[in-house]
Amino acid sequence: VRHSAIVVEGSFDAMKIGPGAVALLGTGYSQAQVARIGAIPTRAICFDAEPEAQARARKLCQELEGQPGKTFLVELDAADPGEASKREIKELRKRFLE
Repeated sequence: VRHSAIVVEGSFDAMKIGPGAVALLGTGYSQAQVARIGAIPTRAICFDAEPEAQARARKLCQELEGQPGKTFLVELDAADPGEASKREIKELRKRFLE
């Protein structure tokens, strides 16, 4: 990951998205992780659709606001990035990784 990344909760979500996806291994994160994510110029935060996960995704986006670059909050049609359709993953990759 150099210029852009899609940040997800789990490793299976990251594997489904492919190169350029990074997993936090849950909705929790450390300030060290925030700093590393903040060093990536374009980052898309793509957590599960459940309300608690979306609230944590919004909080992470807020914490990244002060960092240079752009942060995007992504909500998929699927309940989980690992369950997203091939079409949705392709669109996600095109928008943020290509």
